[in-house]
Amino acid sequence: MDTSRRRGWRHRFGRAIESLVEAHLLEHDCELLARRYARPGGEIDLVVRDGDDVVFVEVKARHSTRYGDPIEAVGARKQRRLARTARRFLREHELCGRRCRFDVVGVVVANGQARIEWLRDAFRP
Repeated sequence: MDTSRRRGWRHRFGRAIESLVEAHLLEHDCELLARRYARPGGEIDLVVRDGDDVVFVEVKARHSTRYGDPIEAVGARKQRRLARTARRFLREHELCGRRCRFDVVGVVVANGQARIEWLRDAFRP
């Protein structure tokens, strides 16, 4: 498969997984505030309200756990980038002072089945 087709497939896979996770969060009484919030220097996959909390959600997906659990893929560098982008989101939407948290949702898709793991308050900047 050539590089452009592989990128296109990965892009479609990523969007489908984000939609799956969004539906999962909505089923758990979260309210969607933004999807794919992107600014120079960072992107946040989903921003939701869970009760009084503003929640910044990073979505990671894999076809297997051969190379580790998807949640483990959110390292310190990515956490710093998410925190910086989250501060910008809070300022732009006049939500400064609101309680917030960072969640990571890992999805493993194997044999046509998706297993979702939602790690609430995954890290603190």
